[in-house]
Amino acid sequence: MKPGPLKSLFLEAYAVEKGNLENQEVYKLEVLKKGQRTTRSMAVFDLKWNPITGLLDKAKCRIVAQGFTTQVPGVDFGETYASTPKLSTMRAFLWDVVRLLMITEEFDVKAAYLHAKLEELIYMRPPTGMETYDEHGNLMVMRLLKSLYGLRQSGHNWMNDFFDFLRDFGWTQSKADTSLWHYLVEEKVTMSLFVHTDDGKFGYVKSAKDHRDKFVDALNKRFNIGSTQLNIDRIFNIKVDRRSDGSIKLSQQKYILDLIIPAFITFDSRQE
Repeated sequence: MKPGPLKSLFLEAYAVEKGNLENQEVYKLEVLKKGQRTTRSMAVFDLKWNPITGLLDKAKCRIVAQGFTTQVPGVDFGETYASTPKLSTMRAFLWDVVRLLMITEEFDVKAAYLHAKLEELIYMRPPTGMETYDEHGNLMVMRLLKSLYGLRQSGHNWMNDFFDFLRDFGWTQSKADTSLWHYLVEEKVTMSLFVHTDDGKFGYVKSAKDHRDKFVDALNKRFNIGSTQLNIDRIFNIKVDRRSDGSIKLSQQKYILDLIIPAFITFDSRQE
């Protein structure tokens, strides 16, 4: 990495990311054996800005595998299918919320893919410029133990892991769409869940508060999601507003403005 004003921020972000991977036991370092095939990797950096002050807040880093260019089908991975929710499924979920007058919440699983174990034996080279060597000068590579971002099977592994958790808790998967789940008590829907990768939106009737508490507690123990957020703010960049009568208003106003305003700013600056 070339010297510059952001170098220290990027190096700090990389150290944090590497520490997170180590704490979650995503890999273990081993000496690269002669003839051992490896998968390449890269460090992806991003800058986060404070939305209020407009000042630089921090740098973020994510170490990802370059699986799409180096993994061999049938050797490094098998199934790759991962559930993708539809707009129609979102509407079905919101219909549950409205007709049953459900209380809504949402949660986000941090670093979701890293919770899923990896079955295949995959060795990955560290990102360029961040190599590690043992005391004899031998290159150390990462033997992946969990589904790192960038592997072709990571989405599939995470989906299976999370769906198994939901089934074990007692949720029933919709036959119409794998992203919609219901929790039944005496054959009546008491909780409804909409899953979008690492993001969950769920609703529950007032009488199911105990089931809600047990579910959130189980989520925290298994995935450490932290606290849930009361009320659903948006789905697919669609603003969700709950009205006083229990109905729901959907709007894409903010999404449209986010697209239009930067264009106007660019246009105005060119006129000066």
